[in-house]
Amino acid sequence: MEKVYANPLTHQFLSLFSDDPKTLDPLRYEKLVQEANGDMRILLQRIESEYQLVVAPAFSDWVNDPQPVWSDVTYLRLYLDFTPIAQKYIHPEQKPYILFDGAKASLYPCKVPNEKLWETLSDLVVHYQDLLGIDGVRIDMGHALPQALVQRIIAKDPNVCFIAEELDIQNAEHIKAQGFNLFNGNGFSGGVRIQEGQAKTFYTTVPTLALPLFAYSESHDTCRTSARVGKKKMNDLCTTINMFLPNTVFFINSGQELYEIQLMNLGLDCNEDQINNLEPSDPRYRKLALFDPFYFTYNDFDDTLFTRIQYLQNYRQTYIDSIKNKWYLDLAIIDDSKTKLAFALEREDTYLLLVANLDLFNKQSITVDTTPLHYKGINIVLSNDKDQDMLLPTLQLDAGEVILLELNKT
Repeated sequence: MEKVYANPLTHQFLSLFSDDPKTLDPLRYEKLVQEANGDMRILLQRIESEYQLVVAPAFSDWVNDPQPVWSDVTYLRLYLDFTPIAQKYIHPEQKPYILFDGAKASLYPCKVPNEKLWETLSDLVVHYQDLLGIDGVRIDMGHALPQALVQRIIAKDPNVCFIAEELDIQNAEHIKAQGFNLFNGNGFSGGVRIQEGQAKTFYTTVPTLALPLFAYSESHDTCRTSARVGKKKMNDLCTTINMFLPNTVFFINSGQELYEIQLMNLGLDCNEDQINNLEPSDPRYRKLALFDPFYFTYNDFDDTLFTRIQYLQNYRQTYIDSIKNKWYLDLAIIDDSKTKLAFALEREDTYLLLVANLDLFNKQSITVDTTPLHYKGINIVLSNDKDQDMLLPTLQLDAGEVILLELNKT
């Protein structure tokens, strides 16, 4: 933030801000409120025409993020003073403004909370519980709220599942201490970078974390899985692993099951070139679903992944307690590499063994150390070749294949 505030362009930006309409002319503002009759759009339009002011749009809390400005929302003024880091850079008469430190109040808290606003925000979860009967909530940009406010919100009802929009899995302990029950994580990046070795590390690290996270390879803010290296094969691989990954909550992004390739937003782990994934003749070419009219191709699509998810859901439900409680074995692999993965979920009378070839372009022979598994019978749950003799400990896997075997305990 020091570099941001020291930049001359920042001072030009800050000079654009003004006092709010009510402060500038209370009587005229009250008249506009009455004329708008509760319609916020009309009120904002009248403020723009009467005061020549617009509400500052929100934006990503990451400096130089390529995604567009969030023109349909704004940031709330959580504090009545400015951040300490800004004090030596701003003019004493500076009007209220929003910059990256204000957007990330979790890192840059001030000293004077906007108490009336904090009270309102603290009551929102209870309001939606009463109105809609919700049992969990992910507050958009909740990771950017000051910790004191987060704890106040959670204290209203500790039985609600609070989801943190936290991407760094190394912060699991920290956000658990804040009172969150679940977090986003970075499966959309860590779980798809196979050749760099990140995917293997991600899948073996997640079960050991202090807090559960979403098991997902894409979201409405990221690149589409089917648009990455390996295309549909990457999607099949990641989705299958994510369905059974211990210590996670399985998450599917709308359209992922249809192998959609057009991303919804230029938000996370993507670049501006990916807006061109579709052919120019497609009506959705260069369109983003978060900003433009959009549709998915339900009328004519490859249903391979859709069917697989339906089929495997029963097995996932059978082993859901194992996934939640981390009843699993991280199995060693002979001649291990960054493209070989194996683990087993455990129940009272069975194991579910998952063996994955993370190499999207080459077949592999994978030998698993099954010494910890005491079994007498094998049921093939998922395999490209169900006629293959499943002679453990060595399995032959196609490129990007996941084999699932249910083993009966002795």
